[in-house]
Amino acid sequence: MLLHGNGLLRGALKLRLFSEEQEKMAWLKLAYALIKAGAKYGTKFSKWVWANKSTIMKWSSAGYTVAEIVLFIARAIGAA
Repeated sequence: MLLHGNGLLRGALKLRLFSEEQEKMAWLKLAYALIKAGAKYGTKFSKWVWANKSTIMKWSSAGYTVAEIVLFIARAIGAA
């Protein structure tokens, strides 16, 4: 719920409206989504994620949603 839709997480994280526990859950949801997408898109996706962890962290810290991040990666590997 935290990471879907209209980017409410983006603003909330910037303003620190979420507790530390909620922020941890957001990171776990991102990790789970990346694992699921890796299973869908294959080794190329997983290798890109591993090689670009810092970029993904920046995107997440900037408040991009899980769906946006997965789409960015899929486009980067030519899967979308």
